[in-house]
Amino acid sequence: MADSQKQEYRVLRGLNWGRDERAEPDDIRSDIPPESIPWLLRDGLIELVGGTSPKDMNRSDLDVYAATVGVKEPEKLPNKNAVLAAIEEVA
Repeated sequence: MADSQKQEYRVLRGLNWGRDERAEPDDIRSDIPPESIPWLLRDGLIELVGGTSPKDMNRSDLDVYAATVGVKEPEKLPNKNAVLAAIEEVA
């Protein structure tokens, strides 16, 4: 996935953000505020859309995903390959 593309997430529970944004369960969205994605994933309110491989994610999306699967502080790892290896270790 190119860095210019946004990761898509399936909404598992209804969400509101901003003044007028609403996502219903089963919506596929790529416009969820980036600062909310880590806790929404962690709390089970959204999930990555199926078929997305971690190796196809850009680094920032990969770090968020890695943290949700149990990698400690993935943003401190030196590169994308190190993050992918850490994901494999916790799997």
